Amino acid sequence: MLNKFCASLEAAEQAALREAADTGGALLRIKSLRLDLDYLVVTGVIPTAALVLEYPSESPAHLQPRSIGTMRLTWNSMLHPGPGDEIGYLVLQTPVAAAEPLPESEDSEFLGSAFHSAYLAHIGTEFHRRGMLRPLQPAHTTPAIAGGSQHQSLHKLSAQKGASMIEATSELVTLKRFPTLEEANRAAGLEAGNTGALSIPVVAFRQGKRTVTTGALPMSWVRNRLESRSAKSAKKGGSMRDAEAAWNRPELPEHSQSIAKYILENYEKAYIIPPLSLNIQHRVHLYIPDYPSDFIPGYLVIPGSVTLAITDGQHRRTGIVQAMDQMDEVTSAKFASDAVAIMITCETDLNQIHQDFADCSKTKPLPPSLLAVYDRRNPANRLVSDLERMCPLFKGRIDPTSKTLSKKSTFLFLANQLRQLVKELLAGSYAMADLDFEKRAVELLGHEEQYNAAVVKFVEYINYLTGFTKDTVAGEDGVASSWNTNPSIPAIPVWREIAKLPVGTLEISQVPVKREEGWICLSATGLNLIGRVGHKLFTNADLATKWKHYADKLGDPQTVDWKRDATIWQGNIIQGTKLLTQQAPVKHAYEQVLQAIGLANTLPILQHEIFTGTKESVND
Repeated sequence: MLNKFCASLEAAEQAALREAADTGGALLRIKSLRLDLDYLVVTGVIPTAALVLEYPSESPAHLQPRSIGTMRLTWNSMLHPGPGDEIGYLVLQTPVAAAEPLPESEDSEFLGSAFHSAYLAHIGTEFHRRGMLRPLQPAHTTPAIAGGSQHQSLHKLSAQKGASMIEATSELVTLKRFPTLEEANRAAGLEAGNTGALSIPVVAFRQGKRTVTTGALPMSWVRNRLESRSAKSAKKGGSMRDAEAAWNRPELPEHSQSIAKYILENYEKAYIIPPLSLNIQHRVHLYIPDYPSDFIPGYLVIPGSVTLAITDGQHRRTGIVQAMDQMDEVTSAKFASDAVAIMITCETDLNQIHQDFADCSKTKPLPPSLLAVYDRRNPANRLVSDLERMCPLFKGRIDPTSKTLSKKSTFLFLANQLRQLVKELLAGSYAMADLDFEKRAVELLGHEEQYNAAVVKFVEYINYLTGFTKDTVAGEDGVASSWNTNPSIPAIPVWREIAKLPVGTLEISQVPVKREEGWICLSATGLNLIGRVGHKLFTNADLATKWKHYADKLGDPQTVDWKRDATIWQGNIIQGTKLLTQQAPVKHAYEQVLQAIGLANTLPILQHEIFTGTKESVND
């Protein structure tokens, strides 16, 4: 534990508050000090919010902080303390555990009823909890630890904080300590200003045996000062030796281009670029305050001639560069002042650099269903959410996170299966590559008028096949509750039954029962077939005006029987006992459905001519 004597209590308080703010600590306002055998007893008050209370009483308690910061006192307050006055301040690293309550007699001589609650107007915080701290500054540290003191781990931890940070720091990083963060900032700024370096505000912390820093870099630095050394692919003559000498895997141009495209489309709106992991192989200075803390704010000064190696993020960096190259001069200069988060290590061991890259790659991608819910850049994903919201068949029956749907699930479809339906409705193929589909979706739904027109048509199509028509009296918001059942519509029977089941009740357990019966329209393949027929209807000018005539036939069991054992499915998607999902059998089944409802030999027209004309809003 460090202790410092300040010129005044006000100066001590301000310095302690700065340290607490910089290190995430809490302030103990010291009321008294006393020597008790081999250690010092500190008594004071601390905010209740900083405590992890084991005994939720108002009695005093032993405190056990994660670690101990600096104690700041004044000679005058110690020699001439006033009744109830604070005599100093101690920073404790949170969380602070409140251990067993003290016996009343143990603190009665220096904690009276006057300290039951104190309101400090200049901070605006009410301190409800009084605290007793024992593990501070033993008179004879070694005997106290050797004697088996219950607080020996805290003694060691407090003494080792600064040393452990130094031990975990690379030989390339020189730590420069200052009494306060302000002084560290000033010194770092002087070095940067005099040498043309860059001073980056960072937080330094340990991960295992290394000290790493995290901060942010402007896009201009990302463009000009980051270096990537990619392995050659086998197609370009790359060998094992090439891979061993490189820092990263072979760069995929299409991946970098997709990032550049994302930036160009969104840099004037809200966008996000995940953090880059960087490595420094040059000597640098890290300016930090002299705080005994687990993590320390500071300033990393990177010389102007230094390039930083990319451990993870080469495609992001290339995407940023490509995007800036396509911007005009004014736009590029503005974008250059944006920043991206970084984490910096200082590593010269190539094997460890490779291991860092491998470790960074061990991330779990979002499942397709959750991606369909989260990724709103593609307007088709927005359409997925609107279909779920506005169709009684889908409302509350779509699993948004799973990769597969179990046989006993009460959900009807996955969000990704609903996205495949949207693919069929828009493009006529569930198998279209995601990048191609996103491009097509932006072309067809990029303007609000186009989007609203598509939503109106697709929602009405699905609801009509379910046996629902819109209740115009209920409003124009289009939510599922504004659609009512219409017995006169020859809807798909099992869809009509399921759509009537109230979500959140035991009746919803009928969903897996219906699925077990083997209805094609309750499978992803059946949903794709229905979507593909919709694509056919809405991409032909003549058919688009009379689509309900063909939808009636889709719902008529005498025309299209959706049971698994029906003749129409045999030899295409049903072969023996298996339901096939490959494109060829699905295409064959689609042709059979078209023939059954009388839609063979009709040609599509340009889709943008269909998804225009209506301005009905679909927003809540």
